[in-house]
Amino acid sequence: MDNFIYTYLTQLRKVRDKKTVKKKEYILKHLIDYSDELPVFDQSKIFSFYEYLKGKNLKDSTIRDIFKEIKLFYEWLQ
Repeated sequence: MDNFIYTYLTQLRKVRDKKTVKKKEYILKHLIDYSDELPVFDQSKIFSFYEYLKGKNLKDSTIRDIFKEIKLFYEWLQ
């Protein structure tokens, strides 16, 4: 999974500024910390990931940003 994320961030660096890419890198780090492999997000896995993020005492707005970025990442993978 790290290779996919690295490639994704490399592609973003071509069109986005450093600050934006750094934020996206931070956001996607939560996905890497959650699972060693690329998870298939069904409803129960999404809820489990949400609980994992809440357990890290993240703000709701940060959790929303994480889910938005993960959605974009998965769309990029397709």
